[in-house]
Amino acid sequence: MTGIAGLVDVVADPLGTVARLRLVIEAFLLKRRWRERKPTDPLERFIVLCWRRTGSNWLCGVLHGHPEILMHNELFNESDIHTYHRKDLVDGKWTYEQRDTHPGRFLRDMFHNVVDPRGLMRTVGFKSFPEHYWDHEKPNISLTRIFNRLLLNPAIKKVVLERRNMLAVYVSMVRSKVLSAYMVRDYSDVPIRIDILEFQRFIDRYQSQYKSYYTKSLRSGSPVHTICYEDMLESQERFDAETKSLWQFLGVDDGVIAKALKENVLQNKRDIRYAIENYDEVEFAFRHTSLAPYLGRIAPAEETATATPIPDPPQKDHRWGILLPICSRGDEADPEKCFSAIDGLFSTLVDTVPVKRERACLEVHFGIDGGDIVFDSPASEARLTTMAEKAGLGKSHFMVLHDLEGKICHIWNCLAQEAHRNGCEFLVLLGDDVRLKTAGWKKGIERRFWDIASKRQLPFGFACVAFNDVNFRNFPTFPVVHKEHLARCRRLFPRRLINQGGDPFLFELYKRWGASEFCFEHELENTIGGMDEARYTKRTIRWNGEQLTTYIDKLEGNDAAVNENQVEEKSSRPAALTDKGKRVPCVDVVVPTFRLDVEILSRIVSLRASVPANVSFWIVIDNPDAEPEKLNAVRAMEKLDNNYAVNIREHDKNYGVSAARNTGMAYSNADFICLLDDDVKPDPGLLDAYIGGIMRHPRANVLVGLAELSTAKTLWSKAMLACNVIGFYYIADDRPFPPWGVTANLCVRGRTSRIRFKHKFPNTGGGEDIDYCIRSNQFKGAIVSVPGASVEHPWWADGHASSIIHVMGWAKGESLCVDDPDLQQYIYWTLPNVAEWTLLSLVLAPFWHPRALLLASLAAALVQILLRTRSFYFRVSVHEGRWMKRCVIGFVGSLIVLCQEMARVAAHLDRMRFVNLLWRFDWYCKQQMSYRAAQKTAHLIVSIVYVSIFIFVY
Repeated sequence: MTGIAGLVDVVADPLGTVARLRLVIEAFLLKRRWRERKPTDPLERFIVLCWRRTGSNWLCGVLHGHPEILMHNELFNESDIHTYHRKDLVDGKWTYEQRDTHPGRFLRDMFHNVVDPRGLMRTVGFKSFPEHYWDHEKPNISLTRIFNRLLLNPAIKKVVLERRNMLAVYVSMVRSKVLSAYMVRDYSDVPIRIDILEFQRFIDRYQSQYKSYYTKSLRSGSPVHTICYEDMLESQERFDAETKSLWQFLGVDDGVIAKALKENVLQNKRDIRYAIENYDEVEFAFRHTSLAPYLGRIAPAEETATATPIPDPPQKDHRWGILLPICSRGDEADPEKCFSAIDGLFSTLVDTVPVKRERACLEVHFGIDGGDIVFDSPASEARLTTMAEKAGLGKSHFMVLHDLEGKICHIWNCLAQEAHRNGCEFLVLLGDDVRLKTAGWKKGIERRFWDIASKRQLPFGFACVAFNDVNFRNFPTFPVVHKEHLARCRRLFPRRLINQGGDPFLFELYKRWGASEFCFEHELENTIGGMDEARYTKRTIRWNGEQLTTYIDKLEGNDAAVNENQVEEKSSRPAALTDKGKRVPCVDVVVPTFRLDVEILSRIVSLRASVPANVSFWIVIDNPDAEPEKLNAVRAMEKLDNNYAVNIREHDKNYGVSAARNTGMAYSNADFICLLDDDVKPDPGLLDAYIGGIMRHPRANVLVGLAELSTAKTLWSKAMLACNVIGFYYIADDRPFPPWGVTANLCVRGRTSRIRFKHKFPNTGGGEDIDYCIRSNQFKGAIVSVPGASVEHPWWADGHASSIIHVMGWAKGESLCVDDPDLQQYIYWTLPNVAEWTLLSLVLAPFWHPRALLLASLAAALVQILLRTRSFYFRVSVHEGRWMKRCVIGFVGSLIVLCQEMARVAAHLDRMRFVNLLWRFDWYCKQQMSYRAAQKTAHLIVSIVYVSIFIFVY
């Protein structure tokens, strides 16, 4: 994790200062001109800034009803000019074509030509939507320039109408667009279905637009008045108070009773939750966002007191295909040993499937290497057939496969297709070294398939069930699939798989629908291979990326995933899955641990999602030299389960937090991976918040959660808050699209990402989170904030001064960012800071004017400390007490920043990277260019002080 101090420095951006000064001067001149206006000058002007379906028609009607307000409506609507005074001001004078050609002249005409026969009018205005100045989602340059001039004109008052319930805004937009009715028609009974991704994009645009309204208006010094739609409708008393405040802001008679127009009626009279067909999905996706106060779960329909039991499967003897590759490799000199191994497998089949009728449904498909000394002969095939018949098994099938020696996955593919053609329903992958241990596994696995289909509302057979391998717990060795798999995918697994990855590939494939399960009650033993040496050279490929994605599409019924060279027609494939067979999120949790705190780790592994989800926990022990009691306690946390399994992995030495995270990520096959530190206490809804974030931002590579620290109680912890050394722990609350986030609480893309943490960063952390996130930030929206996913982070060293060691450790890692080739676009140059001037003084002092050099360094340090103390003083809460205490907190904060600067310089020297001096890393990654200017100005001041004192003393 990384902490950055002094993100907002003591010197403001000089460019921003000039811009603000210019706007202040313009505002002063405009206001003076306004006060000195002649009686014939135009009325006061205002603009209603809003979004569609926020109650703007209703507000415009209220404004139009005031006798002293000349109210227009949508003057810049794309299709026409909307005003309450069309006959007097528009007809015969302006068309929408003329308006778009001469927008400035049109606007002056609307503001200056007043329809006021009684001489009562005192102000004139209109309402504005963002799309009024766009052409089909692309800005119209002329109209946008006019709009920006309006926003930046301090003489034009701004009325900002907002509606906090963005769901209601979006639903109203969709319904009114469907009916093309924007004012009168009741659309309470119009059902809609919300696309979560589109809704999130709307929210991003909506919030960004209102932020722009406020920032541009306030920056120009314009008077701004905010109206909230929900507040206006709260009660009649609240409505009267809000309208009176509005009248006063506009400078009109506040005694007028506000009334809406007759045509402004409430278009929705029912709870919108019942109008959204997929409301439960929407509610979950936005449950941990700012929309939460406006969401509520719909009460479920009346249900029986007990859950409906899953019905028993129909009584049927299903045909099974046992896919059995065999070879004599290594035992060519002892053929009897080869046949004995197969006979051992058959004997366990007899013991575990005692009913002859059931055993007769087991058909063995032998896969023999072409040219095998022992098995590739008619005599061997006859002997194997006899052995199978003696065991009471069904028909035996033989395939002699050439040039596939050691390619077990290719052999299984061929056997599966042959078994499918022979009419087998269930396919089980076995080897001649397997020994089945539990009776009743055939009926048990068939029942498991039936349960999965009933529970997940999937087609029967759309599942993968694995035996419990006693030598490789919690790993899906020798899975069972159904002919449904071959019907959809045409083959068992991709051609690229050679002899590793086939078992977990099938299991992970069906995990996406919650249709992969272990049969823990049915055990087998793999006597050769597994984690140990096999009879062939193991060849592993990366199967969990593109290969897995392709097969996911095939299972789902995506036509684009079908190979054009397939012989079968597409129409012969099973139908695509319906909405009932929804995919479930796959999110793993990776926790590197050096502390081995069982209490904290237990809290992490107890996290649960409130919706169906596949979650595995990967705890990576990176401290093998810890106390045996702690090691054993963590090892004992390992839990085998179909979901929420806890997996423990250990390093043979302390490789560091980056390597430990990489280990956990390498074991995970989930679509997203939640990275947590081993000292955080996660909120119980953490998984729900991240899953909701994934639903809203499915293309995101990094989701940044909130790492909250407990209330600062010590002087040092308060100073750390004041100097903002932990600013990025709260970045999720500050920015919707942050440049990076701390790894104490991140959710990153899993199996389809090849980005890993670099091992060059310190073992304890620092800089690796910046590097990882920036390499993941490949497009706008690649990194998003999920503030609802929060953890409680402890204060380092309980918030005492000794935590400076940890802070300086971050600085050491951050110094590596300066010469990282992947981060060069965020590197910039400044004049020396205090630490660098001090270094120069110490180097030159033994040889040249030591008194002047040291006094100059001391003066520069004092000036920087004083300026930063003043800046940090205003960040300290007034509740901390008297000004003296706040000054002390600010002073300590300035010392923390100084220590960080010294630590970075020391790190450069330690690595002999002198060229990195004077180069800085932009922590905001160009999102806030004023930060660079502020840093350059601050170092300029320090340099001027240093040189001036040196010259004076010299």
